Order: sequence, then C-alpha cells, then structure tokens
Amino acid sequence: DKPSTEGMSVLEQARAQQGESETEASKPANSEAESDVELTMDSLAKVHRPKRPTRDDGAEREVIRTDELLAFYLKSVRPFLAFQSHGRSALSDPVRRRSAFFQMQRELPSELHGVLDQLERFCDQRGQLHRLTRIHRWLHGWLYLHVPLSAALLVLFVVHVVVSLRVVPWTW
Repeated sequence: DKPSTEGMSVLEQARAQQGESETEASKPANSEAESDVELTMDSLAKVHRPKRPTRDDGAEREVIRTDELLAFYLKSVRPFLAFQSHGRSALSDPVRRRSAFFQMQRELPSELHGVLDQLERFCDQRGQLHRLTRIHRWLHGWLYLHVPLSAALLVLFVVHVVVSLRVVPWTW
C-alpha cells in the first residue's frame, strides 16, 4: 500500500520514496521499522543519483535530451508565464501556441511529453487569464461611456415628460 503522492511537492515525493526504499532494504521480512533519516535538497542531490538506464540487451540507453526543452522553456514559455507578461508573446495566440507545442512534442522523446503537456496546460491557463484581463479592461472602459450617456438620457427623458405635459392640457 503506497501513499498517494497527489498534491505533494517533488521533495516530499522523494522523501516518501526514500523512506519506502530504506524501510524495505533495512527491515527484516516481517519487521515494520520506520526510517528516521532527514532528507534535504543537498543530500538528495548527492545520495539519490539515478542509475543510468540500460536496455534489455545490457547496453546503456541514451540520456534523455532535455536541452531542447530547457531552451524552449527559457525562450518562450517562461516569459509568457511571467507575472508581468502582457500577452504579446508568440504563445498568446492559441493557434500558434498549439503549433509550437506540437512541434516540440514531435522533436522531443516520449519521456518528456508529460512535462510538455503540463507546460502547455499552464500556458493555456495563462492565455485565458490574458483574455479575461482584456475583457475586464474593455468592460470597465465601457462604463466611462455608458454611465454618462445613461445619466444624460435620464435627464432628457425627464425634460421630455415635462415638456409633453405642458403641451397637452389635463382635464379631469
């Protein structure tokens, strides 16, 4: 029974995984001892280096190419997701955004597609936020025109009623 890792940070997941692996390795077959080793970012980097993956035939596999993903992230995604971004990026247009992520998905190995999909979801949400911000500004700008015109029409309506009552005599 493995605990759920949803909502956990990467560090918390690594701590949980280390706790599981150390408990399994250090305990006898029927012991339930817990590991009390403190895990930090430094110790995680030093102790838990992943082993280089090998193929079934024993030959070493090529390390995943992350340089292209990192370059794409730093050049396009990160500025678009930045707090001060104004939606003028190439990723602002949904069609161009889908095209850019589709092209990256074709170029990158399948191991990185999950990360790329998550970045695309973040960019979609940021694009929606830019669109909502633009609509919000339009609506507030419209109020500067709408409120004075409505007040003027109300005044003209009252003038119209008064003038109409003066022209048509009332008889009871």
